[in-house]
Amino acid sequence: MFSASAFLRRSGLALWAVAALVLAGTRAAPRVAAAEKPAGSAEAVAAAQQKLVGAWKLNAERSEDPRAKMREAGGGRVPGGMPGGPGGGGPGGMPGGPGGGKPGSPGGGGWGGGTGARGVPPTSGAPQSGGRLGDASFTRPIAFGEELTVTNLTPEITMVDPEGEIRRLHADNKGYKDSSGLEVKTRWEGARLVVETKTGRGLVKETWSVDDDPRRLTVLVRMDNPSGGAAVSVRRVFDPAVTAAEREER
Repeated sequence: MFSASAFLRRSGLALWAVAALVLAGTRAAPRVAAAEKPAGSAEAVAAAQQKLVGAWKLNAERSEDPRAKMREAGGGRVPGGMPGGPGGGGPGGMPGGPGGGKPGSPGGGGWGGGTGARGVPPTSGAPQSGGRLGDASFTRPIAFGEELTVTNLTPEITMVDPEGEIRRLHADNKGYKDSSGLEVKTRWEGARLVVETKTGRGLVKETWSVDDDPRRLTVLVRMDNPSGGAAVSVRRVFDPAVTAAEREER
């Protein structure tokens, strides 16, 4: 026979079981929330930005040749005064050619030159440095080389090429003068780094981003065409490079 006392005992046990389950779920919930941070949270964005740090080596198969892109924009020739182009229409000026004049001279616009600058061989596909765009010296984007290293993001973003040339960026979206006297503005757009450089021939915009699985760095360089044509965009892709320390460990 079912008694009232038995019913109460069973009800009490059921209530205790429910309370224990609720308590366990309450304790576990914060741990789950802490492990699954929203993708747009400050911590997640900072972690994504940090992936930019490291040594990178060009993936030539996935990258575009700056010289080929400039020739395409110039209808078969590199537009005069563009990075890597013959200055002012003078002879040569392409990497490996006889040169288009001294920087700043009537025939010396762009990155023209005969020998590889900053250790970049003429056959590497990277335009040379040391030319001029307008009245200010403008060194080729570091992403036009075959290797680069991002050493740190704070207090400033520091990039180094294999020859030891250093580039420092301040990601505060405020314009400042670099060592060449050009105005540079750098900012983060989420996990993407955007660098804008104003030259005498137009704007050079670089967008840096890192993808996962596999980890790859992509740099899109967009350059205004000083001849008034469409802007030129060059896509450079880099894979993580094996450092000397890592090689020794292996």
